[in-house]
Amino acid sequence: AFIIFIITFCHSSAIVDPYMAIVIMNLARGTVNLLRNRLVFRPTNLRLSNAANPSFSRLCKAHLKKYKVTYTAITLGVAGAGLLGAVTLPKLAINCKFLEPIPVSAEALPPSPSTNKSISDESADTTDSVSLGCVFALTWADLPFILMALVGAFGAAYFNIRIPLLLGDLVNMLAKLSSSPSSPLSSLQAPSIRLCGAYSLQSLCTFAYIGFLATVGERVSSRLRCMLFERLIFQKVTFFDKTTTSWLLDRTVADVQAFKSAFKASISQGLRSGAQIIGSTVAMYIISPTLCAALIGCLPLVFLVGSLIGHQLRILSHQAQDQDEVATEVASETFMHIRSVKSLTMEPTMMASYSKEVTYAGHLHEILGYGIGCFQGLSNFVLNGVVLGVLYLGGNLIARNELEAGQLMSFLVATQSVHRSLTQISLLFGSIVRGMSAATRIAKVLSLPGPDEARSFVEGLSDLPKLPNSPLTPLTAPTIKFENVSFAYPSRPSAIVFENLDFEIPGAKVVALVGESGAGKSTVLALLERFYDPTSGRIVIDGVDLRDFSLSTLRGRLLGYISQEPEVFHTTVYENIRCAQPQASDKEVRTATELAQADSFIRHQLPEGYATTIGGGSSTSSVGLSGGQRQRLVIARAVLKNAPILLLDEATSALDAESEFQVQSALQQAMFGRTVLIVAHRLSTIRRADLIYVMHKGRIVEKGTHEELLQLKGRYFELLQRQGEKETLS
Repeated sequence: AFIIFIITFCHSSAIVDPYMAIVIMNLARGTVNLLRNRLVFRPTNLRLSNAANPSFSRLCKAHLKKYKVTYTAITLGVAGAGLLGAVTLPKLAINCKFLEPIPVSAEALPPSPSTNKSISDESADTTDSVSLGCVFALTWADLPFILMALVGAFGAAYFNIRIPLLLGDLVNMLAKLSSSPSSPLSSLQAPSIRLCGAYSLQSLCTFAYIGFLATVGERVSSRLRCMLFERLIFQKVTFFDKTTTSWLLDRTVADVQAFKSAFKASISQGLRSGAQIIGSTVAMYIISPTLCAALIGCLPLVFLVGSLIGHQLRILSHQAQDQDEVATEVASETFMHIRSVKSLTMEPTMMASYSKEVTYAGHLHEILGYGIGCFQGLSNFVLNGVVLGVLYLGGNLIARNELEAGQLMSFLVATQSVHRSLTQISLLFGSIVRGMSAATRIAKVLSLPGPDEARSFVEGLSDLPKLPNSPLTPLTAPTIKFENVSFAYPSRPSAIVFENLDFEIPGAKVVALVGESGAGKSTVLALLERFYDPTSGRIVIDGVDLRDFSLSTLRGRLLGYISQEPEVFHTTVYENIRCAQPQASDKEVRTATELAQADSFIRHQLPEGYATTIGGGSSTSSVGLSGGQRQRLVIARAVLKNAPILLLDEATSALDAESEFQVQSALQQAMFGRTVLIVAHRLSTIRRADLIYVMHKGRIVEKGTHEELLQLKGRYFELLQRQGEKETLS
């Protein structure tokens, strides 16, 4: 970081801005020409053999010669800092805490914008800091590009320093031509060529510096997005129960973009301006230690006031960005349920709600803008006051013969350089505040505890046995038992769903769960998938506790799941089905679709057959496919997976009669030889079950076949009687 700082210092200004150096050169030349007939120019600090009319380049060379010890010390300091950075940077990368899971309390989990906790409280509680070592770790892989950017910056800095000197030589040559018309014009050729070459190389180095820095920024952004996505996707289902989709997208997209912008701005502009401040301060000290000490003495008060204002602006920035998330959540929810919004004519209501949240967000951003404007205005006022103070104190020093007028002008030029740099930093302040706020939220996500089996899950997928030759030959169908299972959702711990639940699902049998809404049927499937774990008791598969299976084995091999809302991804038909078994061949995919009765419509109704891209903007909708067609694709996915246990969650409740018949036929093929658990409303599905469990308020109240339960005339019979048509349960 220190090397980047020093190089950008050279790139920015070295000691003064190159154009201001030209101005100083011309002022010096004019002063000498004005006084040489009356006075002899004798620099008191520089020993020149020809002191009557020294050129600007010779003055610079003499200055460097006089202060060579100082510049040698600075060079050695830079080299030492670079060596220290080269030694410590790998250690910082290795010790980066972002790369490993960090246990955090439940309070540290990101809240949903819809929670009752106020935005101001959330902003006040945001105390996470971003480790500089973690930033180094993110950029360590791009070290070659960083080094090339440094080379480009060093080259640009060298030519920025060299160009004013070459211009001075060219102006000297022009002055000779004006005083001696007999001088050949060819004498201009060499300095002109050198100047053109310097301009070209300076442009090339600038291109390399900016281009390589852009490469580093984009690669860091991509790497950070992948890290965030990986950390989020392996969180437990309870995390997603409490977190909205818009919050997740803001973390992986908006916050990364804000962090990247602040990162690039800090490197390309912030550090460069900071370096120019340091360089100009060195120049001011060389010119007048007294003025420099007085100027530096004012800085602590300036920084104290700036820090207090900056703290308030950071809090306000948190509030504004959190309110943006609330507005985004309203829009996301509206678009997600757009059909319901239109059918209920809720457009004015949703528009009013969205307008309210956006207006409040805009109000907060307005206050933030005025705050940043106040900060910048005060900065300019203070800096202009510093210039006035320099003039006053410098005039006193000139009156006491402790400072010359030319030195005061050079000091003012250096002060103006500091002024411009501080102004640039103040302009960057808003971007940096937003970037740090985003980095804080990113740090929260990266510090979330990773699931214990996340790595084994990924590694285990590659170790799954290959699909057998026929999807009709699954593994041995196991028996499933619920033994004294009690459960309550983590988000609602006081609402007990199950208490000492006991029942058995025999191997290679079709078992149906029926009951009114809220009885706990879908929760049984969620526990089998290990989206949640029981609070007490256990679930066993052939005598093995469910928690003893790795997630890769349980979800990747043992369980097949078909939901009421078939989820189709935005990719080809082949890949939509193959996601259940990545190693499956095209032939095996087609075999699975034939068993799911999907092959015919895929080949004859889709424009490119199995290569047709399906799926829309969301995973729950597809382009050009009916509900029955999507359901059969999902059944084909389950058939291809060839799992010995099949879970059906109301798989046909939303289909019409014709689609239901086709899907039922496909399900009969898929259920052959497997242990099947069905959560169903359709009587046509239930009556084919080998065993039916009737659930009521989290308990099994009846069990038996369809005929046996009808004869009991109990809860099951009542459920049938409640329907106007005896074809569905509710």
